Amino acid sequence: MDPDTDLGPLISERARERVEEQVQRAIAEGARVIEGGRRLDVGPGYFYAPTVLAGVRQDNAVVCEEVSGN
Repeated sequence: MDPDTDLGPLISERARERVEEQVQRAIAEGARVIEGGRRLDVGPGYFYAPTVLAGVRQDNAVVCEEVSGN
């Protein structure tokens, strides 16, 4: 709840793995990473960079399924 916090950690290592898998699947389906798309080593916790994808089709899993770190 610190007002200076820009990005908080995901809830678990498995949650970070799921987000990472969703991004990799999007890339396999033709998306391009414009920004992010990687783990962050910024301290204790499970961080994944905010990610912007381009070239995503409406039928890609990343659009149809919720990308969530919980």
